[in-house]
Amino acid sequence: QAYRGDAFNDFDAGSRDWCAAYPGLNGELIPTTDWEGLREGVDDMRYVATLKHYATLAVQQARRLGVGPRGTTLRRAAARAQKTLDEVLRPDDEQLQQTAFRSDLSDDEFHGLRRQLVEAILELRRVLGEE
Repeated sequence: QAYRGDAFNDFDAGSRDWCAAYPGLNGELIPTTDWEGLREGVDDMRYVATLKHYATLAVQQARRLGVGPRGTTLRRAAARAQKTLDEVLRPDDEQLQQTAFRSDLSDDEFHGLRRQLVEAILELRRVLGEE
């Protein structure tokens, strides 16, 4: 929270108040669109971390198995996961920064990226035998 005076009055200080959640009656918090945006960002990073985790497990398991159909399946699934991460994160993009990350996308397109991450996670879990 960053407010002076009344949290519900943006005009009682020198600049706009900023609250991720406003104080409500009886101490409960009233979430804002800023709060929901932060929550979505945390969820997105969890998807990315989860996909990286399962891709690493697939690579490790493929190494243990060596050459063979199961190892090949795991390596291919891990490579597809990495391709998905590269498409979503675009690591070579000069716009890859906190304040402008994929600012060219609509809400529906962001949801599409999340769906790609989820589908890649589910595929890796299936290949790893966790489903």
